Amino acid sequence: MKLNNIYIISWFGNDDVRDIRKEYHNRQIDWAFKQNLIPIVLAQDYKDTDYIDGVRYIDADITTGILLPSAARNILLNEFYKSDDDFAFFADNDSILYNENQYSDSINFISLMKNIPMNLFSDIDIIAFANPARTAFKEELSKPIYKNDFVFRRTYYTTGPIHLMKNIAKYHNKKLYYDSETFNDNGNIITCEEHDFCINGMFHDIKTYHLRNVLLYELGRKNSTWVNTDTNRNVNYAKQLINDKYQLELYKFPDVNEKTFNYIGHAVEPDHITKKIRFAHDSTSRVVACEAKGRTDVHFYELPNPMTAPEALDYCITNDLYGIKEMCDLFYKNKPVLLKSHTKKSIQFNWDVTPEIKNIKKIITVPKDGVLISKSKFFSFK
Repeated sequence: MKLNNIYIISWFGNDDVRDIRKEYHNRQIDWAFKQNLIPIVLAQDYKDTDYIDGVRYIDADITTGILLPSAARNILLNEFYKSDDDFAFFADNDSILYNENQYSDSINFISLMKNIPMNLFSDIDIIAFANPARTAFKEELSKPIYKNDFVFRRTYYTTGPIHLMKNIAKYHNKKLYYDSETFNDNGNIITCEEHDFCINGMFHDIKTYHLRNVLLYELGRKNSTWVNTDTNRNVNYAKQLINDKYQLELYKFPDVNEKTFNYIGHAVEPDHITKKIRFAHDSTSRVVACEAKGRTDVHFYELPNPMTAPEALDYCITNDLYGIKEMCDLFYKNKPVLLKSHTKKSIQFNWDVTPEIKNIKKIITVPKDGVLISKSKFFSFK
């Protein structure tokens, strides 16, 4: 497999973040060199001292203003499509893969990929990586399936700051680009352009998969060059834009946004110390799920009627029921009792909306040694 380049969009932003963003980018370039990747950087508003030896630069035309990420990525996509490479990385200027042994295959992923035949990726075109800031991974990666295989699970978006892409111009005679108009509001970013990129791809038989074995590292997550206070960055707004664009219910919005529960309970966490308050629609299945994750002393109590999580807490504390008040005082002194997942119904992606999307394989495994052996694989995702 030809995997030689990492394409990076780079603007260091305004003076308040410029120095730290440049430092993150220098670390990224150092990582790329150590991985034997050639950085190809679309540079915006660079100073003479910003250029690094050994990097190939494309200077963006900014006479009419700084390009937003979508337009910038499209320039690099054209460069990639003209190449003979099989796969390439695409990244913001602050993102790499974790480079420590505790992060599963992140440390040796690139060297392993280069030795895997391309035919094993016939159904995989875009590869997103796990984000440890959002994805629990330690327990998941302890499953036996991850020892000898890369495990890909279908998804409808990349995890933003870094992903891997097949040269679809070479293999499918197709070119895919970011929509730089729908997600641009007078120079401010409307989020979810990476969702739209992959969804558009699925309608053209370009498939995106989430690789469970490898974790990304976004060095500058707290020092973004693009974050603004524009309410159009709201994810729900962007998902509705996508529905409108395709005239399909790609995202299912809940009729009622607040969750209600029939049971409230508590359980001791696997550390055998911490107690946590939990909510459930069905107590039997919730007890089984808790015990399967190593929780003990699991108890659920039926509420007099369906309640939201805040209502259930207030009911139990006011009436001094089930030890909930004591738990709040002991275990939640400096922490929120409720999570967003307790209070809001999530917007679901609709995999059944069209045959093109519905029929995408849910799970694909690729042996790390590149040798495909017919064998049964037993594993499940919750």
